[in-house]
Formats: sequence, structure tokens, C-alpha cells
Amino acid sequence: MNKSLKEVELQLQRLKNDPKIIDFFIELAYQNLRQDPEYVRSILEQALEVCRGQNYKIPMAECLYYLGWYYCDKSDYRKSVRLLLEANNLFIEMGHKRGMSKSYNALVPNYVELSMFDLAIENGIKSLDIAEELDEETFTNTILLNTGFAYVSCEKYEEAAQLVKRVRIYEDHLSLDSKVSLYCIMSQIKLHENELAEAYEYTDKIIEIAHIRGFSNYYIEAENLRGLVTWRMQKYDVSEEHFKKALVYGKGEAYNNVIFTTYYSYAEFLYERKKYEQAKEYIIGAIEIGKTLGLPYALIKGYKLLSKCYAEQEDYKEAYEASNVCRNYEKEFFNLNSSLAFNQLNIRTLQVKATLYEQLYNKIEGVFRVGQRLTSNLDIKETFESIYRELTTLVDADAFGLALIDDEENNLNYEFFRVENNNYNLGAVYMYDETSLGGYALTHDVIVHINDTDKESAKYVKHHRLIGERIGYKAQSIIYCPLTVENKKIGVVTAQSRNKNAYNERDISTLKLFATYAAIAIYNGQLFKQVNYLANFDGLTDVWNRREVFKLAERAFKKVKNLKDKLCVIMLDIDYFKHINDEYGHLVGDKVLVRVAAISKEQIKKTDLIGRYGGEEFIIFLPQTTLEEALIRANKICEGIHNYKKKVPNKPPFRISASLGVYEFDGSEMNLDEGIKRADEALYQAKQQGKNQVVCYQETLKA
Repeated sequence: MNKSLKEVELQLQRLKNDPKIIDFFIELAYQNLRQDPEYVRSILEQALEVCRGQNYKIPMAECLYYLGWYYCDKSDYRKSVRLLLEANNLFIEMGHKRGMSKSYNALVPNYVELSMFDLAIENGIKSLDIAEELDEETFTNTILLNTGFAYVSCEKYEEAAQLVKRVRIYEDHLSLDSKVSLYCIMSQIKLHENELAEAYEYTDKIIEIAHIRGFSNYYIEAENLRGLVTWRMQKYDVSEEHFKKALVYGKGEAYNNVIFTTYYSYAEFLYERKKYEQAKEYIIGAIEIGKTLGLPYALIKGYKLLSKCYAEQEDYKEAYEASNVCRNYEKEFFNLNSSLAFNQLNIRTLQVKATLYEQLYNKIEGVFRVGQRLTSNLDIKETFESIYRELTTLVDADAFGLALIDDEENNLNYEFFRVENNNYNLGAVYMYDETSLGGYALTHDVIVHINDTDKESAKYVKHHRLIGERIGYKAQSIIYCPLTVENKKIGVVTAQSRNKNAYNERDISTLKLFATYAAIAIYNGQLFKQVNYLANFDGLTDVWNRREVFKLAERAFKKVKNLKDKLCVIMLDIDYFKHINDEYGHLVGDKVLVRVAAISKEQIKKTDLIGRYGGEEFIIFLPQTTLEEALIRANKICEGIHNYKKKVPNKPPFRISASLGVYEFDGSEMNLDEGIKRADEALYQAKQQGKNQVVCYQETLKA
């Protein structure tokens, strides 16, 4: 029950003269924070004001600690982090070990919700080290669960399993809330291990506790997990029912990350089931929650999935716009990441000299500014140049390299390697080459740090071959750092020097933070290039898509009308294409489409326009080309296609053929479509006359 207002006022007065009275407010917060959070917040803020006035450091830290939990429960994770870091700072200053441990622990769920997993795990391990020193089993179990949750959230399931293994020994003695945390973690571990029956059993246990505690969040988490488990079981109707139940439990509740996760999980489910319109509805719901909570990472996930939905529907304009919004939130997320990382750094600097503090501040501020500049660029070549230019202002490097992964060949491509003012393309290195330091950094997900290549390289590889030696450059000091975006490795960045002992731990920290921005900048450039490509080209055959080829052809048609230029059009249809798909499969059918497009492109000029008309049909516009020239090209295409034999495993090779219709615009057409229709009529005649031939519309009129 709440303390009476009169009693609280009395204790606030007593607190002004006796810091031990803070125990009254700690007990009040502990007992009532979940049941009556606004009441507790109001009293804690008053107590904090008294403690600040009296400069009571430990009581001040206790108030900040519980206020941090209040804002965490309210999903205001940024404010919670700021309060908890201030509390942690005070506990460290006063050498209060239990306070240090519990404030480190309280930071863990906040960093997880902000998707800052490295900081979450780092604080969890710090908290655990101190708790084990204090030998408090109950408190240690709470920390183990929080840190386990952090590991699961960043998909490090083996590490999570090792931590909660200790907790499960004391399962019978855990509080109900701690049991829910344990069962949520275990359900996700078992889902990852594909032990689906066990994963589902843990959700039953969560539901049992939800009945006792009456917390809607427990129901939401359980039903969302059930949805994921039954989805993996391929029980799609059951899975959808669980997701819908979770959403019903969340209706009317204040937005939080649990509700966001449910919206997003259901949207992913619908996307995988190719229900794109429904998926977009729930993605937009998830985005609304992300905006309300002020979580850039949630918005990145939402807009990324939204862009994929639009791309599947071939609405590339909307796909591009969604990916552009996503890019802006990526910048915001990494700015937030840098800001909170710097706040975390403030704690560490209590133990070092002021000069070092200033150096670190300047470094992090420098990287922060560089990151803002890098992530605004979309051109990949310009990004490479910018990365080099900005990195050399932060780290002493007379050589700098970037290598991106080629997934198909399993290579690292060193397209950009710069020594002083000279740029080099050093080619590819096999990603699993046992002599490659860059490959080691990437495949082992570690930072390679060497200050004497002859003596220290053996820490990573038995025999080393330095990439710079391809151009006669010998480095003595090297750092390799993986480039990662959303747990996906995209390459490595390296800083190198001819001098020994050129790099220290601060340089490594700088490069690591810098690599975060560099990875996003490169990824943005790749994404922009991909989306821009899909907006104009057919992704399978690498020719213009229908919309773009028509847009370009309209310009040529206007010249026919206004300047009396020549223009011809060819309609091409692959013969017996349905039979090819039925007999050999759609993969072979796709390869036939690719080959027909390639043969067609070989026979036309660079100024001609070829596009995918739809299905197995292509359309080719030939500006400034006479009918006679057009027929020559059409016949060469027809002949080239027929001469091609498609090889298929375990079956004899087969020939393909195509029928083509040709039309020459004469200026009398009302619009472009009129000429296309006539070419299509000629194509129909080619089909009727036996296929594998070219028919000219003008010649059919003469006949």
C-alpha cells in the first residue's frame, strides 16, 4: 500500500538532516514502482531534490537508479540511460560496489531496447563480476537473466544458454517475474536450436504466470513467441492466430517494445507468406510505435521491410522512398549510438587523467562529425574517397584499404587501396585464405592489431601475405576491422603504417567506431545503387524494364513526329516457353530469358533500346534506323537465338527459338502504342506461320 502523504512529507523533512532516511524511499520505490509508478516517480523526484541540495551522493544515486527503472518501464530508454549513468557515476565515485553492480545491470535492458548490444553485454558482464564478488545469489541470477536477454537479442544463443544454465539450478527459488524472463530466453534458445516442442512448452509456463500476475505484456510475449514457433512448424493458420491474439492483448495498452516486436513479427510472417498488402498495414503500425517510442533502430527495421514489400510488388519508386527514409533513421541511430557511447565513456574517464579525457573526447567528436558526413553520401566511389580523406584526420595511416565481400565467389575484393596519394585496385583475396589477415578479421569477427608484422602476425595466421606487397608496399603496423551492418558482414577496413608501434588502443577504438559509419555509408551506397537499378532495369535479364524503355522510346517517337527521324520497333516472343518451364523448370526458364536478352543485345547498337515487355516477351526500339536495317538486326537475333543450345543436367541439350515482328514508324501514328500494336500484329503472323522467323508489318500489308 502507498504511504500516506503526511508520512511521506515527514520523511522528506527528516531526510534533510539524516541521509539514512533514504532507506524509507528505497523501500517505497521497491514495493510500489510497478503497481503505482506515477506516485513513486513524484516522491522520488522530491527526494532527489532534497539529496541534491544536501549533496548526499549515495542517496542521490539511489533516487536516480529507481527513476531510471521508472523511465525504462515507460519505454523512454534514452532518459533512463542518462539517469542510470549518473547514478553509476556516483556509485563509482563513492566505491559503492552493490550500487555499481545494480546500476550496470539496470543499463542492460535499456541498451538492448536501443539495440546497442555491445554496451548491453559489456555492462552485464561488469555487473556480474561485482555481484559474484559480493556473493549474492539472488541478485546474481537477476543479472544473469538480463545479460542472457542481451545475448539472445543480438542472436548469440550459445552465450545466452551458458549464462541461464546457472539460473535454471535455482528455478524454484526465482520470483515469478524472473521466471518469465528465464522462460522467454529459453523459448528463443530452443527456437534457434529447432527444438520446437520445448520452445512452445516454455510459452505455456509464461501464460501460467500471466494468469497470476495479470500483466498484459506477459500474454503478448507468450503469444508472439507461439506465433514464431508455430510459423517454424509450418502451421501457418495457427501461427497467424497467435500473432492476432498478441495484438488483441496489446490493444489499448501504452506502446512499448514488446508491442512493436509483435507488430513487426506478424508483418514479417505476412511478408514471407507473400501477403504484401496486409504486411504493409502492420509494418506501418510498427513504424508508428517506433516513432512514438523514439527508437531509430525500430524504424530502420520497419522501413527496410516496407521497402522490400514495395519491391516485391514492383513499386520501385515507393521502395526507393522507403529505403531513403530508412537511411535517414540509420544516420539518427548511429548519431544516438555515438552520443550514448560517449556518455558511457564519461564513466570510464573518472579513472584516467584529464589530458586523456580530452584526447578521447576530441577523437569521438571527430568520428561523430565524420560519420555525419559519410552517411549523407550515396555514391560508392565517392564514399571510398571520403572514407580515406576522413580517416587520415583521425588515425595516422600512410596506407588505407577497403575490401568488400563478393558472396558468390567468397572473395574479399580490394577495389580501393590507397598509399599516400595513389589509388590501387589490388584485386581479390579468397575470404578463407589462411595467409590473409583481412580474411582472418572477417571470418573470426575480430579486430586484427599488429605493431610489428614480422613478429606479431603469427598471433593470427601461421604464414602471412600482406595485401600491400602486391604493389611493393610493406607495412609494419596494421589494424583490420570488420565492416558490419545489422549483424551482416560486408567487408573490412584497414589502416596501415610503415612505422612499427604506430597504433595503440585508442586508435583501435577510433577505427572501430569509424568502421560503423563507414559500413553504413557503403551499405547505403550499395542499397541506393540496387534500388536505383531496379527502378529502371529488369533484375533478371539486365535490360530496361517496361516502364523505363517506354519512357525512353517516347523521346525517340517525338523526334519521328517533329523532326521526321527514323524509328523501328521489334517485338520478340520466345517460342514454346511454357513447355520449357514445364519440362525443365523455372530456373532453366529464367536462364533462357537471360540468354535471349544477351543475344539480342549483341546484335543491336548502343543507341538502341531493349526492354522486358512482360513474361517471355521483349521489345526493341531502333532510333535512326531504316526498316531494311531493322530487318537485318531482327534476323541476326532470330538466327543467334536458334543457334544457341541450352545444356541441362541429366538431359540432352535443346535448342530455343523466337518469333519477331518488325514495324517502321512513318509519322502517321497518333502515339507510340499504335506502332507497338502493329509490331505485335506482325509477331502474331510469325507465330501463325510456324514460329522461329521474322515478319515485317509493312510487308504483310503488301501481301
